[in-house]
Amino acid sequence: MAKLSSKIVHIVSGDVLSKGFGFLLTIYLTRVLGAEGFGLVTVAMAYLGYAVFFADFGLFTIGTREVAKQNRERVFSVLLIFKARITMAISVFVIAWFALPLLISNSDQLSLTRGYIFALLVHAFLMEWYFNGKQKYYITSISRILSTGIYVIGAILLVKTSADLQKLPIFYVIGFFISTVLLLLIASRDKPFKEEKNNTSKTFSNLITSASSVGSGLLLDQVVQLLPPIMIGIYISTSDAGFYGAAYRLIIIGMLIDRLFVQLLIPNLAKQWSENKDRAQTNIEHTSRFMLSIGALLSLFIAIGGTEIS
Repeated sequence: MAKLSSKIVHIVSGDVLSKGFGFLLTIYLTRVLGAEGFGLVTVAMAYLGYAVFFADFGLFTIGTREVAKQNRERVFSVLLIFKARITMAISVFVIAWFALPLLISNSDQLSLTRGYIFALLVHAFLMEWYFNGKQKYYITSISRILSTGIYVIGAILLVKTSADLQKLPIFYVIGFFISTVLLLLIASRDKPFKEEKNNTSKTFSNLITSASSVGSGLLLDQVVQLLPPIMIGIYISTSDAGFYGAAYRLIIIGMLIDRLFVQLLIPNLAKQWSENKDRAQTNIEHTSRFMLSIGALLSLFIAIGGTEIS
């Protein structure tokens, strides 16, 4: 129980601090940039969210699951998953770079979005999935806090007016880069890429197929989260997209409990499933009921107290 409690503390502390930093940045940017400027940021981040999603498309989940298993039980090696993430990220980056001008007519919006898209190339090397599989959540928490902290500090220090808007992607990418390098250095001590696996083209294809089945299941969730600000920016105004983005940050704070269970569930489920499928199925049923109950109560609280919270 003590071990589980420490994992929960590590996950929650990382999420609370990183999301807390993000929420403070939201307050700061809405005051400095106004609804119009913050709307541009909100729409750009939505496009980035889609790019990151399609560049990963389930590989994060597959990677976490595989690392949680014993070496002899792994279907895909850490190196293969790492290479797949890089390959997918480069492919999506190239597609996004040339597709964005077809989707965005506003030159400021296009420039800002392309700036954020560079984070996609750095994100491919981010090994949070590896440490989640190892259940070393304190490392991923430090990484998340570090990247968000650098982004927030850079924005607060150097973004003073809407004329500084294009500096934001620079701080965002730098934050991701530093946390990525940190995780790679820590992971190198385990020598994770020295696995005796036959990484053939067929194995790579099987990995992409397995990841795609997971990614397809998560697609609707991404549509619900990321499509509204883009549509609002296109058909209404970027100012309204900014208002939507600020309100949605409040919802994200309330969804921390969901992230906690997901991070704990995936590696533990993968391990239990390989050891005792019956026990794993029973635990899934109990966990699902608990998550639905907590989610319903939390949603009701936010809905009733929405006016006071905002």
